Amino acid sequence: MSRKLRYLFRLIFNFFRIPLLKVLTVGKFESPTYMLASPRSEFRIEEKGSIFIKKLINMEANSLVYAFGGKIRIGSAFINRNCVIVSKKEIDIGDRVTIGPNVCIYDHDHNLKAESLEDSFVSERICIDDEVWIGAQAVILKGVHIGKGAVIAAGAVVVNDIPPDAIARGVPAKIV
Repeated sequence: MSRKLRYLFRLIFNFFRIPLLKVLTVGKFESPTYMLASPRSEFRIEEKGSIFIKKLINMEANSLVYAFGGKIRIGSAFINRNCVIVSKKEIDIGDRVTIGPNVCIYDHDHNLKAESLEDSFVSERICIDDEVWIGAQAVILKGVHIGKGAVIAAGAVVVNDIPPDAIARGVPAKIV
């Protein structure tokens, strides 16, 4: 199937998918009426979670955006195959952000000392500014702020803030 035909199919599919998501989630999902999300991509909302897509996104197959009690806001972005974005608190993704394949973004971690299920997660906000590029198989963990124009190399594990226009690589990610 040609790329143009595939994108046309996505637009038509999402033309019906978005209003259905808005009705089923009762105001917890907001999006423009046009979106290039693959039919094999998935949006999930549980508990008090919400997903707000501000502009056009292109989301490839087998990607998951999961508001597990948290808020997810996405500007215009390209989300490649097999990406996982899960929020217990808050994740903000800016405009013109490119996310490579197999990227994981989690704003929470497990509290190994928790005595109850309610306390079993430790969550902190993640902010990814505009024009950020995140390479394949990178992992973005809780409490991170990635500045405008930053590049995260493939396979990096980001546990600290990355300043604007910086290049970060490695485990844990360090500025090059």
